[in-house]
Amino acid sequence: MTNIVLGGSTPDDGFELKSARFDDGGPDYLSKTFAVAGDRRKWTFSCWVKRPPSSAHKNIFGPTGDSVLGFASDDSKFIFYQNAGNDFQLRTNARYRDPAAWYHFVVAYDTAQATAADRIKIYANGDRITSFSHQTNPSQNLESSWNNNIVHRIGAMADATLPFDGYLAEVYFIDGTALGPEYFGETNELTNQWQPKNPTDIKEAVTFGVNGFYLPFSDDALATSFTDFSSNTFTPSEALSVNCIVVGGGGAGAGSGNRYPRAGGGGAGGYLTGTGIAVSAQAYTVTVGAKGIGSTDMTGG
Repeated sequence: MTNIVLGGSTPDDGFELKSARFDDGGPDYLSKTFAVAGDRRKWTFSCWVKRPPSSAHKNIFGPTGDSVLGFASDDSKFIFYQNAGNDFQLRTNARYRDPAAWYHFVVAYDTAQATAADRIKIYANGDRITSFSHQTNPSQNLESSWNNNIVHRIGAMADATLPFDGYLAEVYFIDGTALGPEYFGETNELTNQWQPKNPTDIKEAVTFGVNGFYLPFSDDALATSFTDFSSNTFTPSEALSVNCIVVGGGGAGAGSGNRYPRAGGGGAGGYLTGTGIAVSAQAYTVTVGAKGIGSTDMTGG
């Protein structure tokens, strides 16, 4: 991303909500290819959105060139579809076009549900959306393109088309669980307005699964890559100051098969941290070490 603006609000519990500015003229987007497929029948996506009105399709989170989770071209309706709408399509009657408003959207995907209308649940500011101008529900147990081992983008489709324009904040993807908005937001008792929960409380309440992630947009470095992931390259588009942590792998366990009793592996071998590291606009190779190999005798690994 080339244009980051940190801002937002400070809820009553004191944590600072920060947001990232996405510019469709760039376009700005985040990209990640999942190494393995996660649960493609059950997952949750949650984000806060502030955007200018637009007559064009704008994608928030997309895995392929024909699947969209974002805003439709017909006057800012929220839309979620796969395979150009042939697998499923939900398009709201409501229009989200107030340029001064923050909207919180949650998409809960669970195609194991027997009731067709419950296989995709979409919430806006804590309330479930039940009025759609177009509603084609997925077949039972349909696997989504989302959470497959393919490229995913925040702020555009996987082919970098339909770029998003506006602000995103507190972006969550939960692999393997279909959750409601109460996990991510709450009603302020004083103002009666829907507001985000403290990320610490959310992380304690949810299980992210194989491919789950959280994007707090707490540093400009988050503009270049999904966070909480390992990746092969880190390519900032401009000079940044980054923080890092390196954790040493633990020792492997001993014993194999029925020949020897198994012994537990060692804990992590310490860690190193770095703050305020200057990086320039170029590609950096990120190497993630392999796991320890267990021994076939009792000497350990």
